[in-house]
Order: sequence, then C-alpha cells, then structure tokens
Amino acid sequence: MAHFSEVTDTIQLETILTDLYSNSKSNIKYNIHVVALDQLINVPLSLNLLVIVNYQTLKSGSMGTHWIGLINSQKLNDICIYDAYGIPDPPKQVLLFAKKLKDKYKKGLVANTTQAQPLTGLGSSSCGWFVLYFFHRVINYNESLNIVVNNIKTKDVIKYAKLLTRRYLSFNITKRNIKGYTKKRNSVWL
Repeated sequence: MAHFSEVTDTIQLETILTDLYSNSKSNIKYNIHVVALDQLINVPLSLNLLVIVNYQTLKSGSMGTHWIGLINSQKLNDICIYDAYGIPDPPKQVLLFAKKLKDKYKKGLVANTTQAQPLTGLGSSSCGWFVLYFFHRVINYNESLNIVVNNIKTKDVIKYAKLLTRRYLSFNITKRNIKGYTKKRNSVWL
C-alpha cells in the first residue's frame, strides 16, 4: 500500500499539471511550475499560472515538507494561495510573489485554506493531492473560490487521487492513506 509521500514528488506533480492544464485538452493554457520555496523568484509572472510551492528550500537538499498552491487565472478576479493544512501565514516569498502578480494584473489577493490534520502529519505529501484537487475544482467548475474551498472533502480528494494515480502513477491510493482528517475551513482576505 503506497502512502501519499511516495506518489507526489516534484516531477510527478509537474507532469500531472502539465498534462492536464498546459496542452490542448484544456480551454485555457496554463504556465506550470512546481518549485522549492527559494526558487519561486525564478517563476515568470503570467496571467494563467499554476504554481505548487514546497516549503523546503532547494539549498537545504532535504526532502520537501509541505506543498501549497498558487493560481492566477483569467477566470478569477483574485490571485489565490491555497494551503490544505490551514497554516495561517504563507511564507513571505509566496506572499511577495503573489503581491507582484496582484499588482501586475490589478487583481485582489486571497489566501484560502482548508485546515486538515492528517494522521501522517505535515511531513506527508497528501497536501499535494489537495492542491491538485483545488486546481481541478477552480479550473473545471464555475464556482467562487470560497465555494470551492468550502466544498473540498477528503472523500472527493481520494477519488481524484485514485483517478490520477490510475492515469499517471502505478500506486494504489486508498482512503486509509488520508483517513483521519478533520476539516475546519477559513478564508483570509489580504
């Protein structure tokens, strides 16, 4: 039985995002980046942008600790930072990058979070699955950011993870991998 940390690494996340949102299958072509925190400054600002950022820095040379998502889309009025674990303040590098996008594209900035406490702790990369599902909901459904965030359910993330696993990976994802989440949602407007 595979755990989430075995199925979501930088290359896998970028491969999945690129296939889903930067080729002819998607109505809007997104610029895709999956980066370590200290590499975010190298990501070019663009209108249709999906970024997954790992809290770990490339310089540290250690495994990633936590994935968060950032989206700038022509479909949205706001730049959105998404954190599945509800860590209250995004890293300053993420905030600075998001504020540059906000200024360039004259949009609002919102940090939406779904606070969850997995059995595997913050070291688990199940947060990567939540970010992928968040992007899926924002891009494929005509819903506001708050509606998307307030309707992210663990069972739906599991179904989506299974679908992506069958399509892109050779691991078996089950409910047991992320069993034990408690959900408490909030939105912080910046």
